[in-house]
Amino acid sequence: MLFDPMSPDEVDAYLDLIPDGVQTVTMILTDGTFLTGRLVLSGVPERPILEAFDDSYGYRVIVPSHRIAGILEQVTTNPSGTGPPSPSLLVDPATRAGLAALPIEYAGMINPGAKWRTGERIQYGLDTIIYVDAEAISARSGGLRGIGGGFLASASVSWAPRLLSKVEGLLKHNEFPIGSHCGAPRADLTLIGYVEFFDVSNATPSAEHGPLLELEGAIWVAAAVRRSPSWARRQNEPWALCYFRRDRIGIGPANWERIGQPVRVYGDKQPQEEQTSLGLARCHLKARAAGVLIADE
Repeated sequence: MLFDPMSPDEVDAYLDLIPDGVQTVTMILTDGTFLTGRLVLSGVPERPILEAFDDSYGYRVIVPSHRIAGILEQVTTNPSGTGPPSPSLLVDPATRAGLAALPIEYAGMINPGAKWRTGERIQYGLDTIIYVDAEAISARSGGLRGIGGGFLASASVSWAPRLLSKVEGLLKHNEFPIGSHCGAPRADLTLIGYVEFFDVSNATPSAEHGPLLELEGAIWVAAAVRRSPSWARRQNEPWALCYFRRDRIGIGPANWERIGQPVRVYGDKQPQEEQTSLGLARCHLKARAAGVLIADE
């Protein structure tokens, strides 16, 4: 067990405090598994349910509260939420964690997986953590058990434990401009920009290079962090290569490009050069945390 579990009362209290309109949450289990889906209020204490959709089915996973170590909200002012959660963010990790994913056919109902409208954006209304490599952050804070129990990305919870505070602190310090970050004197740093993941549909994981890396016992996906959104981007504008741990990307790579605000990415700078479809990157960042801060707008 990597993390101490929240108590059943803590789980119920946290879920009660989630703001209205929040549709997608990420639950972090005591073994480090991330489960992302739409929260279903089951009415049964200590047994929250997450659901996700594909073209024909809905999937539901009952999450025992004694296995929950933390909860991250995806707070957005977009009425469509953060988009329909992909089953790959719920069903696959739940199966690996030994939890049953129950298929529910919804033919004839309004399709909850409807396509996004052209130009539709995700807009966060509160400071929100959208990615965290919790093991790495915890290890920098005196060990996993030195952090505290559950954590919640909500500005309304003043008693949020130390892990979230640690992540927020890292995101707010040691900022370096994209384009000069490879020459930064620090081994860890924060970038601010717009994240766009590379196409990895035909990629094979490699231990050395490419858009998919095998590192630390996990698969990491390459992304470009840009200074400006796509509609305001200048030709030859600097960008940064970052790798994100795939099983920690709570809202799914495709949704990151829809975020209409700059994202802060904190991570460890790696000096290796990497050839990409955008050109040569003189270094890359191994992302440890990412979030949206309202002050950056």
